[in-house]
Amino acid sequence: PESVQSRTMVDRCGIESTPGIVLKRSSVTRKTTFAESVHALVSDASENMPEVVCWNGAGDAFIVKERGEPLQPLLRRYFRHNNYTSLYRQLANYGWTMRNPGE
Repeated sequence: PESVQSRTMVDRCGIESTPGIVLKRSSVTRKTTFAESVHALVSDASENMPEVVCWNGAGDAFIVKERGEPLQPLLRRYFRHNNYTSLYRQLANYGWTMRNPGE
């Protein structure tokens, strides 16, 4: 049997639980938001495929340099499709705008 001495627990965030209550992480996983997926795609591509997609110099926008075949594996990794037009449509639905280089 388990000892009843000190049953205070500290989770990974350093939050101490009430003695005798065991904190358990939910088994339900949170769905990644569209914005998180876009950020992950651009960050991944900026490091591994900057010739396809990268952040702009200020880091407040991203540049899609290749819309064709080189972009498809990245899209497939982060979304349920590999179609640039679908990504563009989703970005427009979230209020993102396309700017021409130099704007």
